[in-house]
Amino acid sequence: MEPKDRLRKARRVRDVQVALERLASWSLMDLEREILRLDEQRADLDRFLGGETALGGTFSVTMMRRLQGLAETRAALSAERTLSAERRREERLRLRCAELIVDALDREARRIDGCRELERVVEASQRSARVRPEQG
Repeated sequence: MEPKDRLRKARRVRDVQVALERLASWSLMDLEREILRLDEQRADLDRFLGGETALGGTFSVTMMRRLQGLAETRAALSAERTLSAERRREERLRLRCAELIVDALDREARRIDGCRELERVVEASQRSARVRPEQG
């Protein structure tokens, strides 16, 4: 396979890795936003319960259930965030590997192009040198 073909394929792989890393980052950010939203809801409920005295018995059971639900949801999201952060780290490593491969193949393609150009110049020079003695 030609170096240019290998380089083109490696660039496509790198582009896919860029997209996958971006998706992993977005997923992690979405989870972190959701956790922040749940924390805000919990803080709101805590403030309400802290200031509530007249209707304490009426709403306290419902509020405690809601707080428990928020805590369970947050725990699940935290676990998912940990996994998502690990996936993102892995995607970043794959992306870095793809970038290194593309860089190496790019250098190799440039080196081969340089060698071919040098070969063309040498051949042209040799042809020119052969033609000159005949003309003289």
